[in-house]
Amino acid sequence: MSVELTVYTRLPEVCAIPRLAARLAEDGWEPRVLDEYSRTAEVMHTGTLPREGVVYGWARSSRQARRFAGLFPTGLLVDAQALPEAELAACNVSISLLETADDQFERDQWSGSPLPAEKLAVLQQADCRYELSTWTADTLLSARFLRAVARALAKETGGIVFDPVKVEAKWAEEMAPGMPEANPREDTA
Repeated sequence: MSVELTVYTRLPEVCAIPRLAARLAEDGWEPRVLDEYSRTAEVMHTGTLPREGVVYGWARSSRQARRFAGLFPTGLLVDAQALPEAELAACNVSISLLETADDQFERDQWSGSPLPAEKLAVLQQADCRYELSTWTADTLLSARFLRAVARALAKETGGIVFDPVKVEAKWAEEMAPGMPEANPREDTA
């Protein structure tokens, strides 16, 4: 099953990768950003998040952290299909700058909404939208990481996380940190 969350923010610019990485590090994650969904992609450490990309992550405290970091060399292309998906957390990120009223959260659709007015206002007045999702075969670790990325983006941009399945919106402060656990499949020796 796929997990999807959307972060809406009034900031009209895309979040910088180092700022997102710093927020995720606060919660115990070590992230890497790939610039596209294709088989080979460049690892990004600077600039802003790509409009279409994948964020990978693992627990900074993991005994395999050094090995995982070695899978994402700076300045070289990464074979995304060769990554150990069962051991790494990952989420897709699709970013849209909302330039017209049609792009924004539709006001009429949410008349009588159960969402509080201050949260609904952020959704309706958003200038940028981050759509996050995991693949259907992903692990529980990826679902936890997706929530951590959404929380970090909301925290960094002053945005709000919207869950389209539960029809609820949360400020970053209302979400649990989503700290990673060491991968249970790691050798215990």
